[in-house]
Amino acid sequence: MHKAQSLINHVVFVLDASYSMNGKESALVKVADNEIRNLKVQSEAHNQETRVSVYRFGDETKECLIFDMDVARLPSTQDLYSVLYENTALIDATLKSQEDLATTSQIYGDHAFLTFVLTDGQENQSRRPASHLESFIRSMSENWSIGFLVPDQRGVTYVQRLGVLKDSIA
Repeated sequence: MHKAQSLINHVVFVLDASYSMNGKESALVKVADNEIRNLKVQSEAHNQETRVSVYRFGDETKECLIFDMDVARLPSTQDLYSVLYENTALIDATLKSQEDLATTSQIYGDHAFLTFVLTDGQENQSRRPASHLESFIRSMSENWSIGFLVPDQRGVTYVQRLGVLKDSIA
C-alpha cells in the first residue's frame, strides 16, 4: 500500500425514528451532529478519509438517507431526521446497515468500520430474532465496531437483552 492510501474510516449512524423517539428528536440530532463534527475534526487532524452513512428506521421504514459520503460534505442530521411514528425494528435496521456496509470495497487502503446506533433501546417489531444481532456482533472482523448510544439505564437494559455487550453501550 502506498503512503498516500491511509486509513479510510466508514462510519454509520443508525437513527431510531420510531414513535418512542417522539420528544427526543432534538437530543438525537444534537448527539449525532456532535459526533459528526468530532469525526470531521479527527479526520482532518490525522489526515484520514472519513466517509459517513446515515440510516433512519421505524418498523416499516428502514432507509439509507446518505451512503458513504465524505464527512466534510455531510449535512446536519437535523436536515435528514424526523420521527416516523412507527414501531421499532432495531434489530432489522441495525443488521440492514451492516449488510449494506459490507458491500464496501476494501481492496485498497486500510479500512475501519464503525457504527453508532442512536436509540432509546426499545425493540418491538423486528422480523429477525435478537440471536441474529448477537451472532453478527460476535463474528465481526477486528476492523469493525458497533456501539449503541442510549439515553438512560432502561435503554442499556433493553439493548443488553438483545445480546449487545455492556462495553458496546453508552
